Amino acid sequence: MKSPIINAVWATALITILGSCSKTETFSLNQSGISQNELKELALTKGDTIAYHQLSIGYMDSPNDPNFYTVASTMAKKHKYHEAYLDSYYTLTDYYHRSNYRNLDDLDISKRKLAISYLILGAENGSKECKKLLGHYYIDGKYIAQNMKEGKRLIQEGELY
Repeated sequence: MKSPIINAVWATALITILGSCSKTETFSLNQSGISQNELKELALTKGDTIAYHQLSIGYMDSPNDPNFYTVASTMAKKHKYHEAYLDSYYTLTDYYHRSNYRNLDDLDISKRKLAISYLILGAENGSKECKKLLGHYYIDGKYIAQNMKEGKRLIQEGELY
C-alpha cells in the first residue's frame, strides 16, 4: 500500500509532464535571449563580437535586413573586426541570393567599388575569406586591375589554416 505522500508526488509529476506536452512553443537555436536592439547597441558601441555574431546569424536567416549593413560596416570600420569586412561585402552584393557570387555586373559602380574596398580592407586585416575572394577578383581582372601574382598569393594565404 502506497502512502498518500507518494501518490501525491506521482500525481503532481504526471500532471506536470502532461501539461508540458500540450504547450506549443517554438524555439530556435539562433535566439540569444537578448533583443535585437540590445545586440546592435553592444556591437555598435562596444564592438562586442558575440553580440555581432548573433546579429549576423539573424542576417543569414533573413538576408533582406537592411539594418545589418550599418552594424557590419561599423564593426569593420570602427572596431576593425575582420569578419565584419566580409559581411559588409555580403550585404552590399546580396551574396546569399546570387547564383554566381563573383559576378557583380548588376551593381552600380559605386556600390561595386565599395564592396571590393571591403574585401581589400578585410584581406589587410586578416580575413581569409576576403583574401580568397579578392584573389579571384585579381585573377579575373574584371572589377579590379588584373594581377595574377597577387591573386594567387591571396588565394594561397586564404587557404592556409
